[in-house]
Amino acid sequence: GQGGAQGKQRVITCYNCKVEGHMSKQCTEPRRKRDVEWFKDKVLLVQAQANGQVLQEEELEFLADPGLTI
Repeated sequence: GQGGAQGKQRVITCYNCKVEGHMSKQCTEPRRKRDVEWFKDKVLLVQAQANGQVLQEEELEFLADPGLTI
């Protein structure tokens, strides 16, 4: 058959520190700078969403994050 992503658990990767296994809202590292890589990640997610890919909760939260430091 065709290999689909259904039933497979996608690995969560923190968009703050880039470590797998936790979400950025659970991250204890200092907030990530809005640098070139930060913007690249945002653009890739926007493109994926525009192509009909269903984003995970962590990805949606990263997209919604304006990148403002507290």
